[in-house]
Amino acid sequence: NSATLVGAFIPVAPVAANAISAQPSATITGMNATFGDKGLSKLSYNGVTLFDLSAHPEEGFVHEWLHQVEATYRDLGFGESVFPPLHDAETLTSCRPADEPPFRQTYRALHDRTGETWQVWYHDYMTGRVLRPDGSGCFGLTAEVWSARRALSGGGSGPSGPPQPRAMPATRAGRP
Repeated sequence: NSATLVGAFIPVAPVAANAISAQPSATITGMNATFGDKGLSKLSYNGVTLFDLSAHPEEGFVHEWLHQVEATYRDLGFGESVFPPLHDAETLTSCRPADEPPFRQTYRALHDRTGETWQVWYHDYMTGRVLRPDGSGCFGLTAEVWSARRALSGGGSGPSGPPQPRAMPATRAGRP
């Protein structure tokens, strides 16, 4: 009954060597499907050496896996009042103190300003440290949400527990 992640890289179209310099970043498209307790993620890229262009290339895998996590918990009855949709990083911010990333900006603004990472968003999303849109407190995949999967899905051999909060390093760009 454990969840399985299957990933594949499938080149969409080859890119001529001289086109790489004219192209500042690669295009990634994702596709997800869940089948009971199994999930499928597909990452496609346009032939550019994506991993040479990204400071944190692992984030593509984390992002697609989180789509499966989101679908699993939605299927178990956890609505958007419990944890936000994965793509709400565009408009949400953190419960962290104002002197920690994302510095009371949206996660998208932090990402765009630093050009580096979604790690702060993923960390807060997976530990329940996202500020509710109305400012009334934090939400996300809290320890209680993570542990509820076992109870609600028949006690399968899922993850041993939630990710544990840890201090996040300051971004290279520092405070605004």
